[in-house]
Amino acid sequence: MSLRKHSFVVLALLLILALLAACSNQDTTPASPAAQPADVLSPVRTSGEVVADAVVVPARTAALGLPGGGIVAEILVEEGVEVAAGQPLLRVQALRQQAAVAQAEAGVQSATARLAELRAGPRSQEIETAQAAVDAAAAQVQRIEEGAKAEDVEA
Repeated sequence: MSLRKHSFVVLALLLILALLAACSNQDTTPASPAAQPADVLSPVRTSGEVVADAVVVPARTAALGLPGGGIVAEILVEEGVEVAAGQPLLRVQALRQQAAVAQAEAGVQSATARLAELRAGPRSQEIETAQAAVDAAAAQVQRIEEGAKAEDVEA
């Protein structure tokens, strides 16, 4: 990098740092020992009333979750209402579960049909096809075991 470009880059960085320092809202004066953080504000009395800032913190909380997830179809209780253990709070759309049940039922029907086929035994065409496949495989094994013949090599 040339000296001129290098000088330009350094000048640009210094200008950016100066702008950032000028725009900063932080107070850089050190805190006096008497200054303390005001975590708790003291109440102020005016005309017999107490006025103070406050934050409402719940006494108990509960983490809720669904075992399968899904889209909420209906909320069964109002916010802030006390509920009993085991009381349903919402309903979830059952589309995913219905699809899973239909898929499982189709699997059961397919397995039942296959079981009926196996119990009925093989048909004669299936036996003939299987026997032809076995014969072809045995012939292939025999050709491999015999090795290449001179007439197979000559072309």
